[in-house]
Amino acid sequence: QGDSVHPYLRRRNGQEAPAPPHPRLEECLKGTLGVPLFQEQLMQMAIDAAGFTAGESDQLRQAMSSKRSRARMAAMRDRLYAGMAERGITGAVADDIVRKIEGFADFGFPHSHAVSFAYLVYSSSWIKLHYPAEFACALLNAQPMGFYSPHTIVRDATRHGVEVLGPCVAASRKDCTIE
Repeated sequence: QGDSVHPYLRRRNGQEAPAPPHPRLEECLKGTLGVPLFQEQLMQMAIDAAGFTAGESDQLRQAMSSKRSRARMAAMRDRLYAGMAERGITGAVADDIVRKIEGFADFGFPHSHAVSFAYLVYSSSWIKLHYPAEFACALLNAQPMGFYSPHTIVRDATRHGVEVLGPCVAASRKDCTIE
């Protein structure tokens, strides 16, 4: 997906040196080891490499969003190539930059979302580790979530040592509870 995830991981693990696709992109990609990962970087790449205005870079972001339009993306691609050519970025380097920007549409998101998601994942993992029964119970009570079926949650809980009781006409409630 945009040839970003694996290079970032290799660079983060010290297996590969940080290297932006072009020196003009060094500043906007330094925080992610020369690899574009966030929406804000996509927009800054268009400004730095192709001379986009802030408004144009926002149009690019919209064209790459979940409701992307192939026609809008094609028009933005032409503008990217033209702007990069004006700045001496051509050939394989220009193709690589465009590929990275277009690949972003399949996986990219704003930096703030990534930070929020990381906190949620960390918190959820901590609760699951230290309070597996409560964690499973809360997930079951939040159904339908669209991620995991109740069966999957119950099987995972039992694999992690939680004793799951079946329904009881005399004792069960509408929601899952802890005994």
